[in-house]
Amino acid sequence: MKHTLLLIQFLFVSVLMTAQTSTITTDDGSTISVTTTTTSSDDEHHHEHRHVHINSCCSDKDRRTYQNGKDYRMKHSGGTLNVNLGDVKIEAYNGNEIIFTSYNEDEEESERAQGLRRINGSGLNDNTGIGLSVVKDGGNVTVKEVSSNCYDLGTYTIKVPSNMKLYYNHTSTYGEDLSVANFSNELEISCNYNDVYLTNVTGPMAVKSVYGDIEAEFKVVKGTSISLHSVYGHLDVSIPKSTKANLSMKAGYGEIYSDLNVNITSTSNNDYGYGSNKVKGTINGGGIDISLTASYEDIYLRGI
Repeated sequence: MKHTLLLIQFLFVSVLMTAQTSTITTDDGSTISVTTTTTSSDDEHHHEHRHVHINSCCSDKDRRTYQNGKDYRMKHSGGTLNVNLGDVKIEAYNGNEIIFTSYNEDEEESERAQGLRRINGSGLNDNTGIGLSVVKDGGNVTVKEVSSNCYDLGTYTIKVPSNMKLYYNHTSTYGEDLSVANFSNELEISCNYNDVYLTNVTGPMAVKSVYGDIEAEFKVVKGTSISLHSVYGHLDVSIPKSTKANLSMKAGYGEIYSDLNVNITSTSNNDYGYGSNKVKGTINGGGIDISLTASYEDIYLRGI
């Protein structure tokens, strides 16, 4: 046993191991760490092992390199703006132009494509110079993205005159964020994979996302009705504490939370106290109809 311990000690001392790490930063902001480990022994044999580790500094979306925004402007007000874009922020303002701004990835354009317009199999063509098809039909305007490559979809902002209505429809699986701000006109939103963020809105509106969350902050609540429905995401809704409303809330497999004084008029649940969680009630004596549905997640109703 003594000789065995001495042999192990001899082998441990006679083997030297050194490691050196170098870091490379790529154009997309990721870091690549290369670690080289060299093992040396008395017989002058050297063994090198290299380990490569890629560190992403942020999400795929955040790693995009954006060029400066490029605008396309159209004189128009009133009517309805129909939007079919996967990643867009839409903001109402006091003006008489619709302003489309592109923040697409900064990729070198093929020399062969210079001076040409992009078209696709859906019959769309880029008539804006920023990858969008914008068509005016009477008092309405329809905007769609011109791309057949799901990995080449753009990011856009749209400034809309405040007297326009908004209809948003996006069924593609390549949905990102839909942000809508400062709208005091009618909103209708239907999407599959988009997370929906509504800020400083009033209603009336009907909003549904199948796989995305819906978060809404109302400056005031007005109109005839407000309906927010997420099938597989949560609802997080903030309304003024003074709002007068008739509430209908349903969280099929989730919970309902609120800090408002809700006068509950009816409930629907089973004898076990769970499943098909439905609550109807009023706040401040009742008023506008507000329907909140989260089929598989929770509902959060806050007073501000």
